[in-house]
Amino acid sequence: EAETALNIFQSIANGNNKDTVSVNAIMTVLNDNGWLKQSLQIYAQHTAVLNHTSHLLALQACANLNDLECGQRIHSQIELDQIEDMTLKLKFATTLIDLYGNALEM
Repeated sequence: EAETALNIFQSIANGNNKDTVSVNAIMTVLNDNGWLKQSLQIYAQHTAVLNHTSHLLALQACANLNDLECGQRIHSQIELDQIEDMTLKLKFATTLIDLYGNALEM
């Protein structure tokens, strides 16, 4: 359950012990359960531990919320040519197509 997972995440030593893995894990749970705004809040609160997966999860939340402005802000921080993992690069491309495609439908 997303609420239980979020409570556990929030109880981790007042934020001092949260790392990239825990941030990405909770963002995945929140995204998968439709708690997209909460996922973006976690993203914004833990900028020191973010990685490409974190950015991808945040972009996916923006795309699903049809929040083009948020997505553009995150997109501007990502340098796709620096991502070496082809699978991850394709996920970014697909998510960006969704983000900008959804904006055209509005």
